[in-house]
Amino acid sequence: MTVSSAGDSEELIHQAYELYHQREYSRARELFEEAFDGVDPYVAVHLGWIYNQKDLPQYDPVKSEEYYVIAAKAGLTSAHHGLAGLYYEQGKKDKALHHCSEASQAGNAECSWALQSIYKREGQLDLHKLVLNRAAEQGHPLAVQRRSIDDILLRNGARHFVRGLRLYFLNIRPLFRYVMKTRIDGSS
Repeated sequence: MTVSSAGDSEELIHQAYELYHQREYSRARELFEEAFDGVDPYVAVHLGWIYNQKDLPQYDPVKSEEYYVIAAKAGLTSAHHGLAGLYYEQGKKDKALHHCSEASQAGNAECSWALQSIYKREGQLDLHKLVLNRAAEQGHPLAVQRRSIDDILLRNGARHFVRGLRLYFLNIRPLFRYVMKTRIDGSS
């Protein structure tokens, strides 16, 4: 079924977003696809996410990649994040790192956190520290907590001790919210 006007398309997209936020992903996918014009990056990133969920009946990593690529070309960091995860699961490490790095440099704190973890695991400690600091500057609660503890333990020099204490206590609420959201959503 094709959409007859821009107004109809906007209404379908609005309904799809409502269903998406209510976790009615199958019906949301149908409406997103009906309204999709082939270029809207926000619709594409949502379709990419839906098709990338292994626990949903419409799981299809090929379609997920197609939609994520459309959104990533438009500059959506969440699409780069999605592609990084998709490629990482497929064992395409170089592609995963490329997209994770793109999103990290564009301000996606989740990708910065993931990227620093990869660099640490691989023993690239200079890159690890650089990207960990980027994640903290971007406000990722786990990175802020890590930086604050490093400051308190004087790993970043004595002059950062007070900053560490301040960050530690200011970050308690955001860290708690992040942990609770991660537990509820199962997201990273």
